[in-house]
Amino acid sequence: MRPATTMMIALFALAAPLAAAGGEPDAARQARLEALRAAGTDVSLTILPVHLAGRPFPRIADVIGVMLEQNGLTHLKTTEAVFTLPAGTAFEAAPDSIAEYLRENPMETDYALFAEFLGGRGGFTEVRGLIVDKAGSLVWLDRQTSDDADFKRHNPDCPMTCCVLLVERLGTVIKFNPDAAPPEGEGEFSSKLMRESGLPDNAERNAIKPRLETLKKAGPDAAVLVYPALVNNETDRECGDHLAAMLNEAGLCRAKLAEAEPRFKPEPGPDEQKRLWDVARAFQAYVRDNPPETDYALYADYLFSPRTKAAHSVHFIICDRAGDWVIVDFQNSHWEDFQSIDPKTRDDCNRLVVRRMEGYLK
Repeated sequence: MRPATTMMIALFALAAPLAAAGGEPDAARQARLEALRAAGTDVSLTILPVHLAGRPFPRIADVIGVMLEQNGLTHLKTTEAVFTLPAGTAFEAAPDSIAEYLRENPMETDYALFAEFLGGRGGFTEVRGLIVDKAGSLVWLDRQTSDDADFKRHNPDCPMTCCVLLVERLGTVIKFNPDAAPPEGEGEFSSKLMRESGLPDNAERNAIKPRLETLKKAGPDAAVLVYPALVNNETDRECGDHLAAMLNEAGLCRAKLAEAEPRFKPEPGPDEQKRLWDVARAFQAYVRDNPPETDYALYADYLFSPRTKAAHSVHFIICDRAGDWVIVDFQNSHWEDFQSIDPKTRDDCNRLVVRRMEGYLK
């Protein structure tokens, strides 16, 4: 299995066959399904804009493209021509509507994937996916709800985990080959997503490494100004103060809370990576305009799920006095440190930041 990139985790390829919704598939559909299986990672697939809470999102289709790319699929396309499932249409009847859509918007690939995520900020209740051939004939259909083991295991609370679940389920019918995937960041979809997410280019990322080495050499003597944290898009001085105290208690640096309160308003959206770099660039600009008296400045950004009330992302950024990045860290439920702490409170998030700092400063 290909290791995780900075954007998302690699996925599990499952071997069990998937039964058709409502019973065994007929002979014609079974033949289409076997043809899809036989194509394997050579399958050519158009990913239609994903429906999230009833609205089409082409960008989520790009995320699915990255995940499939990481698992060895290279003949992938997306389209801006939006498919909308008519109101009141059962998901099982969607292929008829897709067939009509494909007559008006012919695709270059042999198959098309359509996905729908039901729910939203309060949590997701169902993850649906289906594949049709060029004629719009149904090949594969899958629906995951809270009654299903895979859904329970992922407990999707954001579009990213819905994508992970969908692609894992797709792995039940396509034998993935992560070893055949393009090098990290070089695939068509990963390159596109990196650009759109604001991920720095290689030169910018490589410049971070020597700055981190300088911080490591400073050790516990490094003076760090900790700014009030951004918690669910609101400034939280108490949280920032607790983080500074925890860093001091861990002996990682000499931390103190800043008097100033930067106020950033990240644009809402399903792309967590974009949020990370939007906040990182905003904090970088702030530090350059307001240089701290200390050698370093730290800013943390925590988001909590409205449904579970637990944290679903923990980010933090450290800049030097010049405003250059030293650490830009991204954590959610796909990462081991996040899983080990399983943050449910602001102080849990602070403990995760301390854990990550310990790892960086080893």
